[in-house]
Amino acid sequence: MQLFSVPKVGFFLDAITHGTETRNGDEVKIVTLTLRVPNMPAQLASAMPGPVRLALFKSTEGGTPRAHLKRVEFKLGVPRQELEVYASSDTEDPSINFDQAKVVGTVARVDKDDTNWTLLVKVSFGPVDKTELEYIEAWRLGQRWVTFYAAEAGLFDGEDDAAAPAASEPDDPLPFATH
Repeated sequence: MQLFSVPKVGFFLDAITHGTETRNGDEVKIVTLTLRVPNMPAQLASAMPGPVRLALFKSTEGGTPRAHLKRVEFKLGVPRQELEVYASSDTEDPSINFDQAKVVGTVARVDKDDTNWTLLVKVSFGPVDKTELEYIEAWRLGQRWVTFYAAEAGLFDGEDDAAAPAASEPDDPLPFATH
């Protein structure tokens, strides 16, 4: 399952966080990217898994944002993703690929004095090499276009992934939680 069923979603890279992740008993250096889509349209929310559009927009033709919500945190349960990053929306070949990216957070919020949704997606992956770090830093505070694909399984088999529900969770958990 892809995070978005449409290609080339325009994202601003707001923050880069360096950290570590334990894999098979080893500490691995990773980066976490905070990606942002300002003024998210209802059509883009429809391209996400689960009832994201219904949670954020009224079911009218224009997709008016729901006025009584300020922040919605989604638990979409998508597997690790492959991110193809493009320099522009009309570029044919990706500039770089990031494989086995874990979606660690998906939040929609309405900023102060605004009525439109801003989508924030946090993805983590690693280890990264010099070229990937340079690309990420060049992207920071700028916009690139990203196509998401479900990553091939196998690399992190046996890892406790956020996409796999815990034994104590119901089989069909709610797709979002409001705050």
